[in-house]
Amino acid sequence: MRKSSQLILDQSGLQKISWNITSVKSLASLPRSRTVPYRFQFEIWNQYDHPVELAVRVESPSEVMVFREKTAKMMRGSRLTSVVDSTFRIAKHHIPSQGKKRYLFSAIFRPHLARPLRPYLVLQYHIEAQNEENNFYLRSDPYRLKIPVSERKGT
Repeated sequence: MRKSSQLILDQSGLQKISWNITSVKSLASLPRSRTVPYRFQFEIWNQYDHPVELAVRVESPSEVMVFREKTAKMMRGSRLTSVVDSTFRIAKHHIPSQGKKRYLFSAIFRPHLARPLRPYLVLQYHIEAQNEENNFYLRSDPYRLKIPVSERKGT
């Protein structure tokens, strides 16, 4: 993601794990489309003296924002594709001690399902970290992620 035009959506921390959530654009100027691709990222720092396996779960409370997964495989010379929309996505990474990782999320915003359109789209996310060797386990309460939204003028 480009550093110059990043929109900061949230910053927080839990014990010695801190994160920053950014996006390249807001949903502040919606195009005239039934689906709008949207990307955001978590940048997470591990300040513990041991590595952790960290998972981020992002959930949408409705079908207005979905995470799309496309799969394709070959069967008898034909390519079969499928598309699955889900209201949540889980990303897992190994973060070394005193290190950081980026978690990228791609979603589809469907403004035609959001009537009336609210000024913010609210998602929830959880952070889970564990290290079995050190008997370490950390799970956050749900956090709210607010993404600014507004309709294009003249629609």
